[in-house]
Amino acid sequence: MYVDAHVHLGRYPDPSAVLREAESERVVCVAVTDTPSEYREALPTLRRPPLVDVALGVHPLKAAELGSEELTRFDELVDGCTWVGEVGLDGSPDGRPSLPAQRQAFARVLAHPSIRDKVLSVHSRGAETEVVGTLARARVAAVLHWYRGSVEDAQRALEAGMRFSINPAMVRSSAGRRLMAALPPERILTETDGPYTTVGPRPSAPADVRVVLAALAEQWRVGVEVAARRVRDNLEALAAGVEPGLRRR
Repeated sequence: MYVDAHVHLGRYPDPSAVLREAESERVVCVAVTDTPSEYREALPTLRRPPLVDVALGVHPLKAAELGSEELTRFDELVDGCTWVGEVGLDGSPDGRPSLPAQRQAFARVLAHPSIRDKVLSVHSRGAETEVVGTLARARVAAVLHWYRGSVEDAQRALEAGMRFSINPAMVRSSAGRRLMAALPPERILTETDGPYTTVGPRPSAPADVRVVLAALAEQWRVGVEVAARRVRDNLEALAAGVEPGLRRR
């Protein structure tokens, strides 16, 4: 089995086909969403225990568009989910104008009474220092998705117990490879962030975590299947006591 800890299954032109392929390839997927409404709509069509779970999202780049009704919907839905994502902050040029609204939404997410029972898949582009500090103070189980910050902030995140999910785009970049080399193997998960990353000329799909596994296997000096097993064990360790459906069967 393989692990895609962050994929936007609902954003493919044919989500059903991608879902069937993921099931055929035995890829455990965390299907992240951007809004509570998207989560509610995706849940009956995308969730396939034990292979596919759906995460309840409040994407930072959607924060300025979300009204109180959507945030109330988050509060109503969060008790029924295991994964919360995509959430976080975006301090890139695209996100900077909406940072005040993002901070309010992220604070609302982290303030929910049951948030420490969840696993968060977290966006931090351009706001890595703030996100790591905020998560450390909140003392939540968090996976930093497509992390692009400093190694120093990554070390702070590790000290606070956070994990990192690595995708094909990171494997192709020198910064991504430096991060991979700095992370303990037990803190690494694989992701695609499909369809927003590519493998060759096409959008990546869940089975393309093999690209990441090949790079990890080379770094760890083990076979690809050994690397896959290690990542799977990492997911199980993270999910233990949270979601029995994601444990090995």
